[in-house]
Amino acid sequence: MENVRSNRRFYSLVWLSFLIYPVLGIFEKPRQVIEYIYGLTLILVFVGVFFWAYFMSPWIQSQHVLRLPSMVGMVWTYCTFGLLFPLIGWNGLGLLIYAAAFSGAQRSFVPSLVATGISFVFAMLLILGVRTDVFLPIAMVIFSAVAAISNHTSYRELETQRLLQSSRAEVARVAQIAERERIARDLHDLLGHTLSLIVLKSELASKLAEKNPSRATQEIREIERIARESLQEVRQAVRGYRNVGLNGELENAALALKTKGINFEPLLDAVQLEWATEQALTFCLRESITNIVRHSQAKRCWITLEQQADGLRFEIWDDGNGHIQEGNGIRGMRERIFQLGGQLEVQSWEGSTGVQIQMPNRPKQEFA
Repeated sequence: MENVRSNRRFYSLVWLSFLIYPVLGIFEKPRQVIEYIYGLTLILVFVGVFFWAYFMSPWIQSQHVLRLPSMVGMVWTYCTFGLLFPLIGWNGLGLLIYAAAFSGAQRSFVPSLVATGISFVFAMLLILGVRTDVFLPIAMVIFSAVAAISNHTSYRELETQRLLQSSRAEVARVAQIAERERIARDLHDLLGHTLSLIVLKSELASKLAEKNPSRATQEIREIERIARESLQEVRQAVRGYRNVGLNGELENAALALKTKGINFEPLLDAVQLEWATEQALTFCLRESITNIVRHSQAKRCWITLEQQADGLRFEIWDDGNGHIQEGNGIRGMRERIFQLGGQLEVQSWEGSTGVQIQMPNRPKQEFA
């Protein structure tokens, strides 16, 4: 962007060639030394303002309708013309082209119209008052219009490019945030349930170590199996090919609930599920079972999966303490369902707490 900006402004150096007219006007006849110093000083100051306005100041200031450096350059150009006029007369007419060039570097086109109009007025005064050749005044008006329009077009194009670049950067930033949230959600879904299950089984194995060593050994083997499966899931997630199905998660849920002494009652119809839908329901099942095992103190858990006329209904209920905190887990579940066009509600009554999910009809692959 910076290179484009510099290249676009480089051609503005061409306008410095018009300084030849006021310089020749200073030296066209013998003058006092102070007059030479006065005239050349004004021109040098003008050149300094020119470089400051075009090359030293910020080129794009989208928050302002009028760009201050260009307005300063435009006003100072008219001042320079007026201060030199008693010395060189109409030889300084070319300075009006610089004012028009300055006027174009704005978001608004009004300064360009004003500068071109001023050039036209001075051209008419020259033609009508001095009765000189009309070529020079007309050429000055044409060059003023070209300088104003070309600079304004270039400025607006650069501003558009800057806004486009800013929009792209914002899109990339939002996408990065969304990806971080997705990774955080995936890690929570992947590891939260599995680690909770490992903790439960480890506690059970510890309690059975002295009373029932054979059962404790069996639980330790279960822990090993779960840990290996979790490791595999993490590897698949890193590769972006995690493909945990609802059937497999139902088995894990039954195992976790059994370990906790909760009766599991799945009521599942044979339905068709798109892959993304199945993955979302799998995550929701995992999070819900984790909450039930950790917090509910339930004795019974039942799950319903049903294909309806208006979509898919998936519910997870328990008869526990009826308290579900709206933390990262529930929020992540709701976000996943919402992204697929569904709705998730958490309800509680008469000693029962449930997560109700309604999904639109998106059948792709069969689940039984």
